[in-house]
Amino acid sequence: EGLLENSLSYFKKILKDSPQDLEILMWLGTIETLRGDVQSAIKYYQKVVNIAPTSPQGLDADKEILRMESEVRNRQESKIKKKEQELQKMNQTQILRDNIRREMDQKYSKQLESLRVEISELKEQTTKLKEEAQKAREINEKMRKEHEELKEKNAHHRRMYLFYKYRKGK
Repeated sequence: EGLLENSLSYFKKILKDSPQDLEILMWLGTIETLRGDVQSAIKYYQKVVNIAPTSPQGLDADKEILRMESEVRNRQESKIKKKEQELQKMNQTQILRDNIRREMDQKYSKQLESLRVEISELKEQTTKLKEEAQKAREINEKMRKEHEELKEKNAHHRRMYLFYKYRKGK
């Protein structure tokens, strides 16, 4: 064990025999303060104040209690300020994220809208090309039929020519 722990054990043993000893209570308060156990230190100092509030030890203990409470309060306020700063940073970060997200949404929404317009135009072009292709097929079919009819007429005329030629030659 360390020096503070040994001292604490020693003074606690003495306190059992003399629970009203102001000097022992003050030493225990000091040792607990040095160990960083503020609550235990305040407990010992408070016993001194309760036993002899107007004695020099009682007045010193009261001052120590006020000093420690002020120190605890300052630590708590410091922690609160630190947490508030962290929250503020988090809020700023969130605001920054929101702004970036909003900017990206605007940027990409413009690009998306541009792409939608382009897709719409391509669909219109596709529809027109399909219509033109259908018309071309219809014209092609019509011309094929006309060609067939002309071939038939040509064949008929050829037969007629040959028929008359043959008849004339006889």
